[in-house]
Amino acid sequence: MPLSDEERQRLYEEEKTREEIREQLRRERNEGKPKLTKSSEDKVLFGVAGGLAEHFNVDPLLVRLGFVVLSLGEGVGLLLYIALALIMPREATWGPTSSE
Repeated sequence: MPLSDEERQRLYEEEKTREEIREQLRRERNEGKPKLTKSSEDKVLFGVAGGLAEHFNVDPLLVRLGFVVLSLGEGVGLLLYIALALIMPREATWGPTSSE
């Protein structure tokens, strides 16, 4: 039996409400959490370790030590660092730049 226009409208409204709730939950989950970007302030080479540390709220020294330990074996840490340096976006900066 086909749905009436009122039933279709009611189902549409329910689905729309569910989508709005999902979007609100996504926003609340990400609120206050920094995006995963390279750090422009706490960087030694490319800012990868500083960016990871900011994102996961850990000491950057621990992240750097993790890369060193992973590099000592078969060089996985170095490959991972290079890959992240190429993939991670730069941190957004506001205001005038120093290229004047």
